[in-house]
Amino acid sequence: MHHKLSSVAILISICITMIGCQRVLPVYNIKNAPISSVTKTTLTLDHVSQAIIDAGKTLNWKMREVNPGNIIGTLYIRNHAASIDIRYTKHSYSIFYRNSQYLFYDPEDNTIHKNYNLWIQELDNAIRERLAKL
Repeated sequence: MHHKLSSVAILISICITMIGCQRVLPVYNIKNAPISSVTKTTLTLDHVSQAIIDAGKTLNWKMREVNPGNIIGTLYIRNHAASIDIRYTKHSYSIFYRNSQYLFYDPEDNTIHKNYNLWIQELDNAIRERLAKL
């Protein structure tokens, strides 16, 4: 009986560890993050664009302005790649997943490797810091 209990305890421990080490999570998008909460000044579209581009570059994102209000960012890390669509106005910005390589993206479950979400959170923080300095 004692052997069965220890086997069950080991099995439960392994399951908990596997859940904690989950490699994929729901894709993290940022929708309409307010710029007014970051800065008290009224910014132009060019100010916002430059803050987003500069923030991305500090984190090694390749940023390309497609047109006013839209930037495409791409991050390459080893053989992994992630591409995002950043939409912005003078009042808010959004960051949406576009595509990726080798990040286990599953469109049905809308999940991706957990590192992708960390990269987006880091980018969001860097954008907020840049905007706050304006």
